[in-house]
Amino acid sequence: MIDGTFSAIALSVASGPALGSNKPTPQSVHDTAVKASLPQAKGTIVGFFARGGGQRLLHEGKTFHLHVVLPDAQKAGHLDSAELEPGCVLRLPAP
Repeated sequence: MIDGTFSAIALSVASGPALGSNKPTPQSVHDTAVKASLPQAKGTIVGFFARGGGQRLLHEGKTFHLHVVLPDAQKAGHLDSAELEPGCVLRLPAP
């Protein structure tokens, strides 16, 4: 988990209604997603890393899956990209 201020934020949310009744593909999910971008916001990035065995939880060809929650901006979704501003805090589980 990363808490702090982020800039150049791009996020997206899959749109079930836009996908229709066909089995979604990575391309159709990407093409129909509701996208948002913000120049800067405070929030939290959450996610996980999986090298093997996480295929059902990860997007095709990826080893991590991240979401962002931006309470003040009233936005949340899949994190497509962001830059971390100085002062961000990385929180890891205790061993």
